[in-house]
Amino acid sequence: MTTPAILYAAKSTMDKHDSIPDQLRDCRAMAADKGWEVVGEFQDEAKSGYSGNRGSGLAQAQQLAAANKGILVVQHSSRFARGDAIQAQHLVEVFLWAQRAGVTLRSVEDDAMVQSLLTAVVAGDQNHAESKRKGESVSN
Repeated sequence: MTTPAILYAAKSTMDKHDSIPDQLRDCRAMAADKGWEVVGEFQDEAKSGYSGNRGSGLAQAQQLAAANKGILVVQHSSRFARGDAIQAQHLVEVFLWAQRAGVTLRSVEDDAMVQSLLTAVVAGDQNHAESKRKGESVSN
């Protein structure tokens, strides 16, 4: 029996440099390496995970992952969310949803950060702080 994997990629702005295909390629490679069967690929473009929630692509990926009790794979934990849990969704909220739905989160670049509640809190705070820092450096 194979493990179903649902892949998700996101870019906060328009994807002028084809980041989304690269993210999905990395996710496909992880799935192939682990022996998972890719049953869906979703994406969001120009949907900030910092100033707002990701878009319908993540919602569709979550729905399919929950229906299959599968693995939801991203290139980096920040693809799920970058929010502060007030203005936008925090990574820990996605982690808790996954726990309730019977879904396993996996990340190509920082996999350990989506494996437990504690690391999801830390990674979510780091992802939010990094986005805030980048935003402030661009506006200065």
